[in-house]
Amino acid sequence: MDVVTFRWNLIQLPGQERITVTEACRRCGVSRKTYYKWKNRFQQKGIDGLKDRSRRPKNSPKRTDASTESEIVRIKTQCPRWGAYRIRNQLLRQGVTISPKTVNTVLKRHGIPTLWQKRKKKYKRFERKHSNSLWQMDIMGEIVIDGVKVYPISILDDCSRKILACHLYTRERAKEVVKTLKIAIEQYGPPKQIYTDNGGQFLSKKSAKACLKAGIKHIKTSVGHPQGIGKIERWHRNVQEEFFDLYTFNIVREAQPALDVYLNYYNHERPHMGISGCTPHARYLERLS
Repeated sequence: MDVVTFRWNLIQLPGQERITVTEACRRCGVSRKTYYKWKNRFQQKGIDGLKDRSRRPKNSPKRTDASTESEIVRIKTQCPRWGAYRIRNQLLRQGVTISPKTVNTVLKRHGIPTLWQKRKKKYKRFERKHSNSLWQMDIMGEIVIDGVKVYPISILDDCSRKILACHLYTRERAKEVVKTLKIAIEQYGPPKQIYTDNGGQFLSKKSAKACLKAGIKHIKTSVGHPQGIGKIERWHRNVQEEFFDLYTFNIVREAQPALDVYLNYYNHERPHMGISGCTPHARYLERLS
């Protein structure tokens, strides 16, 4: 028996059985208040009055406005790997205040999957206070383009997370490491220190000579503990997911110009969650000493 039939039988029971309302309510296990509620609704709207009413409020003053919802959907569609926090920070830059939870709600309402979750408790990380105080440098694992193995060599500013250089080479020698370092120094000036793992390219005499000439102190991770260069490792993951996994190139020389375009986007437009949603370039300029 569905609820409409049950309520219909309830309000008809006193007349059919010639019993009191109290007795009818006792038999059906409801209160007199409930009996009269359904009787009044039936008298006002007929059988439709016995159906459950929607619990949705007539007005939703806290609901996100249509223009903001549209912008959330646009950002997510354009940047499918962005989560609720990064979308929130992008909206903040546009002058729209919204919570990550609301962003997630909007995406769900539009049928867009999201992996949003509450952030875990923050843990202490090291971070230099000023730009060019410390650079991190590393060689990413090989990328195959048109059957040719290439190796991205990157330099990241520890304070701002700005990618100061990222160049593709078909070799991963000290020569390529020094070349990348010189390119970054020419554009940004030398850092006080540079942080690398214990790869042979970084421990070579050629690399040591380049650092000495530029007045840079070379710091190395502890043997067996490469976690210290976690920021640049995270960059490797980002560029892999947001660039190399999405684009294909017929020849190697096509890849570097496209990578340069992505670098400009990464540094100047993409909110970075490691620096509270600020862009790396803005943070770099803000923290120059």
